[in-house]
Amino acid sequence: MGFVEPLSLLSSRRGVSCCAREEGLGRVFEIEGRKGNGGDGPLPTGMGNLDSRAKNFKSDERSREGEQQQHNVKLLFKEFRSSGKLRYPKDATKLLGPGRCGSAFMKALLKEMKEDGMLGKVLPLYNSMIHALGVEGYPNEMWSVFEEMQRGGIKPDIVTYNSLMKGFAKAGDLTKVRLVFKEVSRKGLTKTAVTNATMIDAFVRNGDVFNAEALLEKLKASEFELNAIAWASIMHAYSQMGDLERVEELLRDMQKQGHQPTSITYSIFMNALLKAGRTHRTVQVLQEDMARSGIPITADNYNVLLHQCAKRRDLKSALKLYSTMESNRVAPDLVTLNIMVNVAGKAGNVDVARSFLNESIHRGFKNNVVGYRTMLASYGRARKYEEEMRLLEEIQAEGIELDLKMMTSIIQTKIETGRLDEAIETFGTLDSLGIKADAFLANKILHALQRDGSESSIRKGVELCSQLETQRLPMNNHTNELAKLLRKLLSN
Repeated sequence: MGFVEPLSLLSSRRGVSCCAREEGLGRVFEIEGRKGNGGDGPLPTGMGNLDSRAKNFKSDERSREGEQQQHNVKLLFKEFRSSGKLRYPKDATKLLGPGRCGSAFMKALLKEMKEDGMLGKVLPLYNSMIHALGVEGYPNEMWSVFEEMQRGGIKPDIVTYNSLMKGFAKAGDLTKVRLVFKEVSRKGLTKTAVTNATMIDAFVRNGDVFNAEALLEKLKASEFELNAIAWASIMHAYSQMGDLERVEELLRDMQKQGHQPTSITYSIFMNALLKAGRTHRTVQVLQEDMARSGIPITADNYNVLLHQCAKRRDLKSALKLYSTMESNRVAPDLVTLNIMVNVAGKAGNVDVARSFLNESIHRGFKNNVVGYRTMLASYGRARKYEEEMRLLEEIQAEGIELDLKMMTSIIQTKIETGRLDEAIETFGTLDSLGIKADAFLANKILHALQRDGSESSIRKGVELCSQLETQRLPMNNHTNELAKLLRKLLSN
């Protein structure tokens, strides 16, 4: 494939600007006071010393922040030096603060490496950073680090380009993935199985399955290096479409080409089987096919399938899979148990849902916010008000902080069981709980009051609208329309 456009032009193309410049190291740790008074003329008499003291205080404060950030950079560098890995940007962002990422962070680390005599490991460090930024969804930062790398005269290798492709693919930028793919050829580098699979995956992510398959066939014919992921991406697309037959064809083709199915390809295949309602065959793949391939079966494999059951509210299949999991002595994790709470709740079986929440408690999982939140919603859907209120007390007794989703479930249940006054009262307590109400919840209450239609309810609705406006609580167009309607009804 010929190179169409130099990679260096990526940053200047209209619509594909990805050169978000980061501050240099000097600026990151710069101690900078305000300059003068912003050009507004001389300070009032007696105010000069006060402004000077304020500047000195801010300067000292920023100095302390700078020292702390330098200390944090050293901590992250120490980790890289000992393990060769960099947990970035999550850890780095937490330690350095927002906006302290990208090329500035690289400069700080490079300074540490130079002082430590580790400049021979500069390329792996850059690759680690580029990969992590791409995986975490920071394409602009990723590109900024790549540019910094080039400015420093560090020659990128195939790992660098693969990471760039993955980052842009995750960001949904097919144009940039294709340009990097062509740049690999222009640089005379050998495309690896990862390079080719990433290009195929980028087509799939962009909804272009036709070109993904065309590229796969071309690579097969040219005997380019491939791996199972190349097939897995296309299989996933057809699984999403519900085309089990095509998924099976691709699985057979992959095996014919000498590639054994992986845990990922089996998970995709089983998803397609479940969507087609073939639960028995799904269990067979788990118990027999994966065992024959020597692939260890983990809770993650089951969780993917159970999640599909939850989407379809298919409690019967979920219980069968959970039973298979127990038979195979695969211990459920917290995700497994919470999915089971969810699927049972969605299927309307709150007793089964509660039994799985109890199981999570029995297994020692603490602070299970997701499980409790899901159980509250399950009781709410079933209009089990008393049970929901008892669970709320249990949550508070456990010391779990209530959140908006939990309180939305409570308020909705109160509305649906005819407890409008209690719903309004609970809505009024959100602020004291440190929970910021949203327009969705306000609209639920206003709708219920408008539906009730009594003069008392209409008046309460108008009062609530005034409260929302006075306290500047979240309102949207729908809220405003409801407010107008309620006021009109009251005036009539």
